[in-house]
Amino acid sequence: MSLIKLEEKNIFLNQSFSNQEEYFQKITEKLMTENMVKEGYLESITKRETTYPTGLYIGERSIAIPHTDYQLSNVTAILVSVLKDSLHFHRMDDPEEMVSVNVIIHLLFDSPDKQPQLLKELMSKVTNQDFLQAIMEAKSKTEVLTAFNQ
Repeated sequence: MSLIKLEEKNIFLNQSFSNQEEYFQKITEKLMTENMVKEGYLESITKRETTYPTGLYIGERSIAIPHTDYQLSNVTAILVSVLKDSLHFHRMDDPEEMVSVNVIIHLLFDSPDKQPQLLKELMSKVTNQDFLQAIMEAKSKTEVLTAFNQ
């Protein structure tokens, strides 16, 4: 059974943020409003990104996959943000290097046993350049959902 549960309310197209910090602030506000995360989430996600960066260089189209401790999440879910202008994230495989991303796939886990399976499923999708291109070119939330469900 797939753990990737993308809902239309968790898809954000044509987003614009001045930097990574603004992205984390805005997404945390949304997550708190929806009761998807607990108090302390913003501090945790920001600290984790500094220690364990989540930028992923995949070639022409790179992404970021931010996530943090399951104790601060009330749900297992993914959020997809497609950016108008790219943001820079440090690379997970080479933290000294930066990668420019236009797609952020934000992960939430409500238990530690779900993390490996969700990451495995997600990695099989995001390493496909056609999948990333479909996400980046999506004109509607339905198009993003279709790409994820293929």
